[in-house]
Amino acid sequence: MVEISIAKLLYNYQYPFVLPTSFLCYKNRYDLHVKLEILRAFCSRDIKKQINLENFLKQFSVPNRQIKQIKILLLKGLNELQQFIQPSFVITKKNGNLIETKQLTLRVIKQARILSFKEAIKIPKFKTQYLDPSELQK
Repeated sequence: MVEISIAKLLYNYQYPFVLPTSFLCYKNRYDLHVKLEILRAFCSRDIKKQINLENFLKQFSVPNRQIKQIKILLLKGLNELQQFIQPSFVITKKNGNLIETKQLTLRVIKQARILSFKEAIKIPKFKTQYLDPSELQK
C-alpha cells in the first residue's frame, strides 16, 4: 500500500496548474506510477518537459501486455492534461532519431525512448489597479 501526504494549502493551490480530479485518485499501482511520472515531468522549471520512457518502463518487471497497459495509462494521463500541454510532441526514438508529432498514439509511444512536450503557459490578464496616494497614509 502506498500513501501520499499532500499539504492542504498545496492541494488547494490553483497555480501553476490544476490537477484534473482523475489525478487525485488511482486505480492500481501502475496508474499511480504513471500519474506521478507525469507530475514529475511537470515539476521541471523548464517549459520543455521530458519523460524518459525507457527508464520509466524498466522499473516494471511485468509481461509485455502489461507494459502496453502502462503505455495506454500514460497516453490517457497526458490526454487529460491537454489544456496544459502544447499540441506538439517530440519523440526521441531508440536509435536516436527525432520524430515530431501532433498526436500521441500507442504506435508512436512504442518507438520512443524519450517523450518531450512543452507546457502551455497561459498568462492571465490582470486588471491594473492604482493606489490612491491618500490610502498610503492610512
